[in-house]
Amino acid sequence: MSSKLIFQILAFIKYQKNARNSYSIHSPYIFEFYNSVIKSKPDNNSRKVESIRKKLEKDTRILTIEDMGAGMRGNSKDHKLRPIPQIAKRSARDFYTGKILQKICEWWKPKQSLELGTNLGISALYQLMGYPSTQLVTIEGSEAIAKIAQENFASEGFAPIQIVGNFNTVLPQIKWSEFTPDLIFIDGNHRKAPTLEYFYYLIERCAPVSLFIFDDIHWSAEMESAWDIIRKDNRVNVSIDLLHFGICFIGREQAKEHFILRNT
Repeated sequence: MSSKLIFQILAFIKYQKNARNSYSIHSPYIFEFYNSVIKSKPDNNSRKVESIRKKLEKDTRILTIEDMGAGMRGNSKDHKLRPIPQIAKRSARDFYTGKILQKICEWWKPKQSLELGTNLGISALYQLMGYPSTQLVTIEGSEAIAKIAQENFASEGFAPIQIVGNFNTVLPQIKWSEFTPDLIFIDGNHRKAPTLEYFYYLIERCAPVSLFIFDDIHWSAEMESAWDIIRKDNRVNVSIDLLHFGICFIGREQAKEHFILRNT
């Protein structure tokens, strides 16, 4: 058993011990968020995305992709052959976390959204199903994977702005005077330093009242350390630990508070 797997098991045990349900939430705002988003049930839009996932898991194509490092979407480029079903099973958002993304967007109604880590487009589809009116910019390191994502977007009639390239290269090229996202989903790197770098860069460019979502906050010791630093940042008013996701509310006028909430 790898040290990373051992860490994840221990993180899960710790989460289960500390996680609370709605009865422990005294903030009316977070109580509403918990019941409207976390405790929500899947719907037809969720099932549409899952039908696309099932097709991807049977797709026979093999992609030559730029492996960007940790989690297949980091920074150090290397070319590898990857069957689409393997990518779909290992890297695309699972059904539960996808549903949470969908319901967050349905509840938050972001005007502009940014996603770091398009992958095959599953997470972006969940976001767009939740709130189709958002202007979504999604960034992917691999051109081959981004093309498959584009196929999936088109199949549902969506056309988000897709950018292909290394995050460190393309982020400074965005016209931030015209794009101030109020929802940011960071799922593109599973290392501490880049995660903090993206957070510090984007919090200076997001809308005054924004929502940050971090994927896999307990994926490793360094990701957990990054999450702890982020949630303690004085610009984060409210933070929520859902085991797989970390959610941060920026710009809300309320006392700083941290929640560890049951996600089922």
